[in-house]
Amino acid sequence: MIKIWQVTFRTADLAIWNNQYAVDGVTNPEGLLWAILNPIGLGQRGYQLWVFAFDMIMLGIQLKIKRIPKLYLGFSQIISMYVYTGWAHSVQNVTIIALCPFIILSAWFAILPLIQKLPVWFDLQNLKSHIQCALQCSPIHGIGHVSIYMTLAFTFLLPFVVRNNPQLWLRADETQLTWKLFK
Repeated sequence: MIKIWQVTFRTADLAIWNNQYAVDGVTNPEGLLWAILNPIGLGQRGYQLWVFAFDMIMLGIQLKIKRIPKLYLGFSQIISMYVYTGWAHSVQNVTIIALCPFIILSAWFAILPLIQKLPVWFDLQNLKSHIQCALQCSPIHGIGHVSIYMTLAFTFLLPFVVRNNPQLWLRADETQLTWKLFK
C-alpha cells in the first residue's frame, strides 16, 4: 500500500534530475546494469512507474520460488518501502534491492546488485561527480548518503545470512503464529 501511495502521490527520485553534481542534466547513473534497468529517459513519472512495475514483477517471481523464505521477503519489502518513501533514500535504489533476494538461490546472483551500484564503467569525471554526490548530496540527514549505503549493505548481506541457515527461515515460514503462543 505504501508503494502504491508513493507512486500515485509523490514524484520520482528528484536527485536523479536535480543536484549540483548532475551530468548532462541527469545525475550520474550507478553502474551499467543500473542504466539498463532504470530508464531515466522516460521522465520522472514514466521512470517511477517503470521502477514500480519492475519491483512488482521481481516480487511476483520471488514469491513463486520456494527456496526464498517468505519471512525474508517480508523484511525485504519493508526495506524496499523505506527506500520508496524517499526518507533520504531514493527510488533509484529499488531495482538494486529488488534483485537481492535472488542471492539466496546462488551467490553468483550477488554480482547483479554490485554491477548496478558500482559506477565502474563511467569516465573519470563522472565517477568523481558520483562519489562527491554520494558523500555530500543529502536531502534530509545532513550526513551524505551514509544511511542509504548502510541500508544497501544490509540488504545485500542479509541474503547470505539466510543462505547459511535456510532451515530456520523456512521453518519460520511454516510456523502458524496464534494467540496461544503469546498467552
